[in-house]
Amino acid sequence: MLTGEPPPESVKRAVGTATLTPPRALNPTLSPALDRALLHGLETQPTNRPATVAALRQEWEAGLAAAKTARPAPPAPVAPPTQVRCRPSPRRGPRWRRCGVSATCQPGR
Repeated sequence: MLTGEPPPESVKRAVGTATLTPPRALNPTLSPALDRALLHGLETQPTNRPATVAALRQEWEAGLAAAKTARPAPPAPVAPPTQVRCRPSPRRGPRWRRCGVSATCQPGR
């Protein structure tokens, strides 16, 4: 659910016909702690997995807590749009109006 892709079958991973892509490679927003917890729970050998469901849950909760405390990078600044002011329309008198790009437009100040 966190990556959008199911992991390959453990039997295929155990015999070497499939490999497990690290969760962070599929979802870079995952914290490193949560990535480690997920990989620990997906070990093919039972002796390499957490001993109990409670231990696995504790690892996941620690990984989720680390994700909440990590601050995301601030968004890149966006340049303000250029204002365009038009020259007075000869048909309508000296009023200024905003328009699309045309030969009579000049950047506003």
